[in-house]
Amino acid sequence: MILKNKIVLLVICNCLMLSPLSYSQNWSYELEPYVLFSNIEGDAGVGRVSGAPVDVDFSDILEVLELGAMGHFEAHHESGWGLSLDYGFMDLAADISTARGGVVDASVRQGVLEALGMYRSSISVASSMPFSACAGGIMISISASIRQSYPAL
Repeated sequence: MILKNKIVLLVICNCLMLSPLSYSQNWSYELEPYVLFSNIEGDAGVGRVSGAPVDVDFSDILEVLELGAMGHFEAHHESGWGLSLDYGFMDLAADISTARGGVVDASVRQGVLEALGMYRSSISVASSMPFSACAGGIMISISASIRQSYPAL
């Protein structure tokens, strides 16, 4: 039932992906929510452990997804200057039972923020081909917690 609710939520979010545009005197604005379906593959390391393989399918991520959102915002001035912000995050959590009746609660929150300043112009007066120059940065934040509990003896 939970998986069915998550799929319905993803479909609703997909329907909202229409980009509403609004204009003020010299500025144009775009706000675009979006959905990304991905998997995790690579190596991980903590402390003395390094090179541990990680391979997580999208269905596994969806199973432990508690909350997630993604959005893109752009503002452009008629002079060619503008800015762009892109933010995405996800909260994952799972409870795992141990052999002795204990429970391990694991949670991960990941957020990615990208900010860019930009300038757009045409390459030449006769050409309508746009030219963009961007400068900015990316901030990635990942926090994880693991809590283990055992039944009373």
